[in-house]
Amino acid sequence: MIMMGQSLLRHVVPAVVAGAVLLVSLPALAGGAAGTVNYVKGTAERGATVAGPFQMLKRGGTVGEGEFIKTGPDSRIEVKFGDGSVMRLAANTTLQLGNAKPGRPQLPSEVTLSSGLLWARIAKAVGGDARFAVRTHNAVAGVRGTVLQTFIGADGSTMTAVFEGQVGVTNALGAFEKILESGKGNAVLADGTVLDATDIKDILAKADAITGSDWGAFNTERDNAKDEAAPADAPKEGAAPKEDGLKVREDISKMSPQEMSSKADQALTEMRASLRSAVDLVAQARKQKDIVRLNCLNERVTQMKGVLKVAEDAAVVLQESAGAGDVDGARTQYTKVAMAQERVSQLRVQAQNCVGAESYYGGDTEVVTDINQALAGGDPFFGDRPVGVNPVDDYSNGPKSPIDNTNPDVPPPPPPTSSFQP
Repeated sequence: MIMMGQSLLRHVVPAVVAGAVLLVSLPALAGGAAGTVNYVKGTAERGATVAGPFQMLKRGGTVGEGEFIKTGPDSRIEVKFGDGSVMRLAANTTLQLGNAKPGRPQLPSEVTLSSGLLWARIAKAVGGDARFAVRTHNAVAGVRGTVLQTFIGADGSTMTAVFEGQVGVTNALGAFEKILESGKGNAVLADGTVLDATDIKDILAKADAITGSDWGAFNTERDNAKDEAAPADAPKEGAAPKEDGLKVREDISKMSPQEMSSKADQALTEMRASLRSAVDLVAQARKQKDIVRLNCLNERVTQMKGVLKVAEDAAVVLQESAGAGDVDGARTQYTKVAMAQERVSQLRVQAQNCVGAESYYGGDTEVVTDINQALAGGDPFFGDRPVGVNPVDDYSNGPKSPIDNTNPDVPPPPPPTSSFQP
């Protein structure tokens, strides 16, 4: 019922085909598991890598597969996914979204929590691959349809509380699984020790140090809130989408269809250059026989090709719309091209960050063997024994027999009698 991962060093295989197909739909352009920001308090940012660069997130913005979300002090954010699942992050939290699986393209198959606290309600799926996991540096919490909270304590332990459903918690190696029912929680210590289930109140009391005592009331309030209306600065009907996440950087409401067509051509040129750059990296990895890096790069190249195909098709329709004077149609198609351009830019950065086996090579290996003689025991071949059995005394410098047994015409002497019996 509950499936666990085995290592934090894993890289989940992306749903490449699904990610490319979903680019046809603008809201999903950030990846099959794109989420929409429903609520932000304070500062929240998104970035393609943990080191950035980061962009500010606002209500109505989007985050996608592989991206990092970071909240500042006294900050909170709520993200909702296409299947209805909801995720909330407390202050000083850093989290990376994983890739979606083909059986459930609207939700990341997992998230990796680097610091802070995550609250999540994972919608129950009907059929398909419904597994979902929360990973930290030392633990994995695997769920199906569940409300849970996971956070990293100051001592490096990972603590999980289950409000609804059931969660299986293991250490990062997938060992020592504990099943947590509703109303229970537990901790995985920094050394990987998985503690038994305890009352949820014990875990929530420790969470207050991270979230503040109003975190429970905040979640209740958000649970009862309807999806908020679009922000006040949202574009009017008929205007191009203007949102955080993958978005159009220009104000296209004042651009003519011909200008959009020209800019789309420039964007296609940039995307093709990014693809060529990634293909060159693939060639280098293949030449170096770096399988790990090659697989990582191939995934990004495949996604780039899918995104580029969508952009090229949109550019063709954009030219037709421009020729017919269809302003609204031109804006829609240019939006697809512009958002695809940003997605390709993200994939280019991800390709450059692909790490292969050679990154772990540290030089030639030297093996040193240290034998503890106190533990080695007696040696059955170099002790006090009959003559003829000791290879050092009798054979290391050649035969000691007076008979020259190197002459094939002279038979060797019979072996000496040995006190060792088979």
